[in-house]
Amino acid sequence: MESGKNLKAVLLSLVLMLAASTNGTLACDAGVELLITEFMALNDGTLIDEDSGYSDWIEIYNPCLPSVDLGGWYLTDDALNLTKWQFPSQSLERGEFLLVFASGKDRAVAGSQLHANFKLDSDGEYLALVKPDGTTVAQEFAPVYPPQLVDVSYGLPQTNLDLVSLGADTTYRVPSVADSGIGTLWAGPTWNDSGWDLGSSGLGYTVSGTVAFDATFIKANVNVSNLATAEGVIADPITQAYTVSEVAQVINYKNTGGSGRFGNDAPYPSTTIGQDVNDFVLLATASVLIPSAGQWTFGVNSDDGFGLELSRPPHVFAMSYPGTRGAADTLAVFDIPEPGAYDLRLVNFDRSGGSSVELFAAQGSHGSYNGNFKLVGDTANGGLALGSIGAQIGTDVQSVMQGVNPSIWSRIDFTVADPGPLGLLTLRMSYEDGYVAYLNGTEVAGSNAPSPVFWDSVSLVDRPVEDAGTYETVDLTDDLHLLVPGTNVLALQGLNEDVADEDFLILAELDAAEDTVDTGSGSFFVTATPRNYNNAGYPGVSGVPIFSHSSGSFLAP
Repeated sequence: MESGKNLKAVLLSLVLMLAASTNGTLACDAGVELLITEFMALNDGTLIDEDSGYSDWIEIYNPCLPSVDLGGWYLTDDALNLTKWQFPSQSLERGEFLLVFASGKDRAVAGSQLHANFKLDSDGEYLALVKPDGTTVAQEFAPVYPPQLVDVSYGLPQTNLDLVSLGADTTYRVPSVADSGIGTLWAGPTWNDSGWDLGSSGLGYTVSGTVAFDATFIKANVNVSNLATAEGVIADPITQAYTVSEVAQVINYKNTGGSGRFGNDAPYPSTTIGQDVNDFVLLATASVLIPSAGQWTFGVNSDDGFGLELSRPPHVFAMSYPGTRGAADTLAVFDIPEPGAYDLRLVNFDRSGGSSVELFAAQGSHGSYNGNFKLVGDTANGGLALGSIGAQIGTDVQSVMQGVNPSIWSRIDFTVADPGPLGLLTLRMSYEDGYVAYLNGTEVAGSNAPSPVFWDSVSLVDRPVEDAGTYETVDLTDDLHLLVPGTNVLALQGLNEDVADEDFLILAELDAAEDTVDTGSGSFFVTATPRNYNNAGYPGVSGVPIFSHSSGSFLAP
């Protein structure tokens, strides 16, 4: 954001236009491969990057092709230099979004946070996405995009439909031997399920409760002095001297140095407290349950640096201290959009000297450490829970399923007014242990399930319960032809590994997006949606009001 013009006062006085542009092109029919669908040139508090800064950002979207290799593509803010910043080689699947921070930091490592070597000008400038030949402009905002506003994004209007969401009305039945002869007829649109039980998705139960962090200690054979090097060590076994893994209920590690904010320090895996080990990386992952939407402050006390990412697709939150330091706090406030399970990934590294790391969180917005913070995973003292599937369960089916049948059937009705304009269909599944999904009676997806599947089938293997906290995304675009105008049915068979298994979950979300993307005009989005679909937005904003008289009191008109 090269311009320092502060437009917050302008934002307060905006009169947003009521109509959005409706002229669109069929993006896939027009041969579109990738698009810049949204960007923000005055990021004052919307999205935080890995350096705990609020950098400008650009969103890339694949609307059509099954997969696109970004290697060799370019972003530029200079019409005379189309190859200004090059993407690394990594795949972007159909329906996926990718963020590039326009920070000027020039970071292009596949699998890591991407940073272009330029910043966006809030007064308006040229912006383009260029194909790998370095000369063909795939898309451009030209000659310049309009002046931008604080924490208001700009881009292409889109239409996205939430067809099936968490908590959707569902009918369900635990089948018995009497149902053994009906095959998959129960999954069809005309099946009479009036005698089935009623509930809300997802269906499940849990007895085993919480799980722990998976923590891996990696001794490096290179100097680890920053976060980028630490990520490189994780990705490249050649740089690893040895690795040791363990499970941990909390992240509260120490070798040498200060004790941080919490007592009862544990030694890093394979080490003892007081042992000075240098040049190592700790990778800790877990699923963390956030019980309510709104602001949550996450904190890391580390020696040396760290990187933290919290994600629940399409939402991703990140914070970091990328260099070396003595034990100190870094805090970040995340605006959590919805309750549920979020994937957590923490990378801690040490170059030399003392080493320690603690991970903690508190509800609300906090500018410094206080007594509200609890170690993540320390549920006995009020900390956020790990890995339990309980928060995703809308209907508890333990009494009708556990000890009765490892399989359950469910049906969810949803409405599509007109499937014709749809160009993308995405299924997101959270499950323990396996599932098969049907769309209007046709099998469209499945995982960890035998083929064919029967009324009393079990899953192929016992899936780790912590994996149920992570949504798996399935591209069903090739199955769009199965949708009909009016009522449709998403049917699911959930499978447990054993009839007596202590955990079970089957939860589905189904989204669709229209094939029409208006590439000919842009819209302002008062609520930005990084890594997610845009709404119609507003094609323009009014200027700053001009008054014909100075303010004050008047006795006459």
